[in-house]
Amino acid sequence: MPARWGSIGASVRGAGHVREGLPNQDALLVAERSGACMALVADGHGGARHFRSAAGARLAVEAAADVLQPLMPVLTGSGAAARARLAATELPGRIVEAWRERVHRHLAQTPFEPAEFDVLHAAEGVAAVAAVQADPLLAYGATLLAAAACDDALVIAQLGDGDVLLVDAQGRTQRPLPADERLTGHLTTSICRAEAASDFRTAVVSAGTADAALLVLATDGYANSFRSDADFVKIGGDFLDLLRSHGPDAVQQQLPDILAHASTHGSGDDITVAMLLAPQAQAADLVEPDSAGPSRRTVDKAVTPQAPAPEHGRKVRPRGWIGVLAVVVLALILWAGQDRLPGTLPAQDHPAAGAPGAVEIVPGPAAQTDAEAVPDAGARPASQPSHPASSPTPAT
Repeated sequence: MPARWGSIGASVRGAGHVREGLPNQDALLVAERSGACMALVADGHGGARHFRSAAGARLAVEAAADVLQPLMPVLTGSGAAARARLAATELPGRIVEAWRERVHRHLAQTPFEPAEFDVLHAAEGVAAVAAVQADPLLAYGATLLAAAACDDALVIAQLGDGDVLLVDAQGRTQRPLPADERLTGHLTTSICRAEAASDFRTAVVSAGTADAALLVLATDGYANSFRSDADFVKIGGDFLDLLRSHGPDAVQQQLPDILAHASTHGSGDDITVAMLLAPQAQAADLVEPDSAGPSRRTVDKAVTPQAPAPEHGRKVRPRGWIGVLAVVVLALILWAGQDRLPGTLPAQDHPAAGAPGAVEIVPGPAAQTDAEAVPDAGARPASQPSHPASSPTPAT
C-alpha cells in the first residue's frame, strides 16, 4: 500500500480583531475521508452586510468536504483529461449548491433578528438592509480554498482571495492556479454570488509527475503580513524544511504561534493555514504508526531552498519583513523542545472561524461554455500592515 498523504492546519483570531472585539471569521477543516486527505479553508468577508460570514465560512468548508468525499474516487479512476474536466465543471457547481442548501437550513433554524438589521442599517443604511433582505446569502459571504489528495492526484479549487502554494521535493514553490487580475483593493469574488460556480479556479495535479511534496492553503491575512509576494512565497520552502527537520507533529504544535506572530506583527487579520503533506514532506525515516498512535519521525536538517518569485505577476504589496533568521530561531525552538512535543495529531475535523475587514463583491465574468476552460476567481486586497515584521516564528 502506498504511503499516505497527511494534513495539518491552524486558525488564529487576528490581532486587530482581538483589539476590536471581533470574532475569528475564518473556518478550517482538515480530514481524511474515503481514502482522500482533505484541507479546506474559508474566509468570511466581515463587514456590515456580511454579518453571518463566520457561519458562512464554516458552512463552506463543510459543504466542500462533503462534495469532495464521493467525488475523489471518481477522479482517481479517471484519466488526466477527464479529471481536469470533472474538477472544472462538476466540482464548483456541487460545492456552491451544497453551501446554499446549508445556508438555507441555517437560516430556517436561526432567522435573522431585528438587532442584526439595526446594526446593518446604522453602518450602511436602508439600501444595505434591503439588499440582504432580497438576497439573504449576502449575509453569509465567504471565500473558499479546497484541496484533496489521493495516491496519485491532487485536486485544488479556489473561489475568491487567499493563496495556494505548491512545493516540490526540492523546495521550489509555485502557484498552481492563475491569478485573477480583476480583483484589486478590497474586491473579491464570493460563494454568495449568484454566479459563484463560474468564479472558481481548479486544477488537478498528478502527484508523481509534479513531484509534489507540500500544498499550502492560506487566507489572505497571512500573505498580507509580508513585505512582498516574493517574501511570502518563500514560506513554502521554509515549511517544507521544518516539516522534514522536525516532523508534522512539532510543526502542528507551533503553527498557531507562527500565525499569531504573523498577525500581530503584520496584517492584524485572522489567519488560517492548512497543509497537505506528501510522504516525502513528512520525514525520511517514517515508521508506520501503531494502534497506540502516531510514531515519532526524525530526519537530518535540510538547507532551506530559496523559493522563486511567483509565476503570475502579482503586485508587490507592502507587508512585514521576513528573514531566514526567523526560520533558524523556530528550528532551534523545535529542536530544544522536541522531547516534550506530542505525537502527530491524526487528520481530523477542526472547527474554526477568521476574515479581513469589509470587502466588496466583484462581478465575475460571463459563464464559460467550454468544458475544458477553468474560470478565474480571486486575488486578495492590498493591505498596509502597521507592524514591521512577520515570519514563521512563534510568538514570544
